[in-house]
Amino acid sequence: KIVSFYLYDKSKWQELALDILENDEDLEIIRRLMVKYPTNVLAQFIEFQKVSGKQRATFFRKKRALRLA
Repeated sequence: KIVSFYLYDKSKWQELALDILENDEDLEIIRRLMVKYPTNVLAQFIEFQKVSGKQRATFFRKKRALRLA
């Protein structure tokens, strides 16, 4: 969906993408963990799992979506 925003309006795609990402609680958790542990992905994942109760695949899928935004 974010790629569609980029293709549709290259000047506003980031703003549109952030609107979508802000609605996702998991992405907000990951964003905070990336700031807290900028180089330690394992620590990011462990804390994500404790906070959200979600699995490894979800963490990496959401993290990839965050990087694409």
